Amino acid sequence: MKNALWKGIFQGDREKVMEIFEQKYTKCKREEDKNAVIKCMEYVKNIWKEISSYSLYNRIQRRKSREPCIIVEAFKLALVVE
Repeated sequence: MKNALWKGIFQGDREKVMEIFEQKYTKCKREEDKNAVIKCMEYVKNIWKEISSYSLYNRIQRRKSREPCIIVEAFKLALVVE
């Protein structure tokens, strides 16, 4: 569940993140655990704009970091074709 939560956060998938929190909430037996999950859900909802901005930034950075590799591979392919 923890990995799925982080994956949802890094992908910017708000519905998936909230679904995971709801699953966690239903599994809680103690009221204080349920309250902790609710507080966490509220916190994530309140900062979702920042989370999604960070998620988008990470995706852009990963794409940029792969570009040099793609350019090198294209250059190698061009040398082979000639």
